[in-house]
Amino acid sequence: EVVLGIGTMISGKSEDLGETYEKLKCSRHRNSYVIFCNSRNTRDLKGKIVSGSGKVVDNVLEADTDNIEDVLQIIAGKEVGRQKIDVVIFDEFNLHSHKFVSVVKRLRSREAVVVCYGLNLDFRGEDFPVARRLQEIARARETITGKKLVHTFESYCCVVEDGKQCGSPAGYTSRV
Repeated sequence: EVVLGIGTMISGKSEDLGETYEKLKCSRHRNSYVIFCNSRNTRDLKGKIVSGSGKVVDNVLEADTDNIEDVLQIIAGKEVGRQKIDVVIFDEFNLHSHKFVSVVKRLRSREAVVVCYGLNLDFRGEDFPVARRLQEIARARETITGKKLVHTFESYCCVVEDGKQCGSPAGYTSRV
């Protein structure tokens, strides 16, 4: 399946990724998962993802999905002498180009569960093309399977006007 965790910045996506990571470490998948961050991500430390609350995910690999074969080779390298990688997690998928969709499709055809976290809208409130396409794929699977595969995380407006914080649900990420 393709499972998406989408939403605005500071909505809990990385927190959820951290919880998923903790569960995987203790599950039957403990030797059969891999986590990638986007090679263009400058927010986190190299090899780590850090949530807003400070939760740290270790052993994170960099993905340059403009070259599908690179990602598949990294996964194949992790499988040597071990069981097949059957869970692949991507953070900040919105930073990838349109070629990322092909990577997800290839991994899904290998019967891997692909979990993608990222922004669905830019600071103008417009879809990231990659997010739109992945949502189409996941929502089509929701219709077939009846499972919830698109999880939308919500944050709250932090804009202060007249000394008061709005606090309403944030529709999109603000660029400062």
